[in-house]
Amino acid sequence: MIFSEQKRTEDFLYKTEDVFGEVELTSKIRLTPAILDSCVLRLMKGDLITGVIRDDKNNNDISFKFSPASPWSEDKDLLDNK
Repeated sequence: MIFSEQKRTEDFLYKTEDVFGEVELTSKIRLTPAILDSCVLRLMKGDLITGVIRDDKNNNDISFKFSPASPWSEDKDLLDNK
């Protein structure tokens, strides 16, 4: 996955979007690509929309917001164009 990374005053903000939806992650420390991918896969397997993932290895909490894409959005657009 491709993430945008933004260093803010007190944390890092990461965003990505794909066919499943949009994910925003916030962390006090810079996250590796492996951690970012792991977080997103974990969110897609569950039914959580917002919350915190604990990263014990780095003593860090990663806040997340998952906005799932509608499974019908593309079909609706096709129907509207007919």
